[in-house]
Amino acid sequence: MKYRIILFLAFVTLSCVEQRTLMQDRNTYISFGSLGGISNNYTEYKIFRDGTAYIKKRFDSDFILQERLDKKQCIQFFKVLSSLHEDGIELNNPGNLSYFIKWIDKGKDRYEVIWGGGDKEVDRRLQILYKNMQELCIDKQIVR
Repeated sequence: MKYRIILFLAFVTLSCVEQRTLMQDRNTYISFGSLGGISNNYTEYKIFRDGTAYIKKRFDSDFILQERLDKKQCIQFFKVLSSLHEDGIELNNPGNLSYFIKWIDKGKDRYEVIWGGGDKEVDRRLQILYKNMQELCIDKQIVR
């Protein structure tokens, strides 16, 4: 009987820790997308470290869950973005059609870049990161 109580308490404790970790992870994500153009289009994706991904388009009222992404690739995206931030890559140059990447850490903006104005050079690593994230997300189905 004592073993059952101990096992039950251990299970409850681990469940609470896991739930708290999950909630903390939901406050840290990469948001990226595009906005503007002739049609004033808007698409935004949210990527979490665990591979969870959401999409929001111009007329959507909220983000919609997509199929899970490869967790290793998502972690790599965070590493690349961290490296860009540490290297001091800054870009705030919106244009008619703009692209953006934001790193939200614990609910606060940690790093943000936006480009499309055309009069400033965009770091090649930033362009590759955007392209890789977009290619990973674009073919994923909506989870209903």
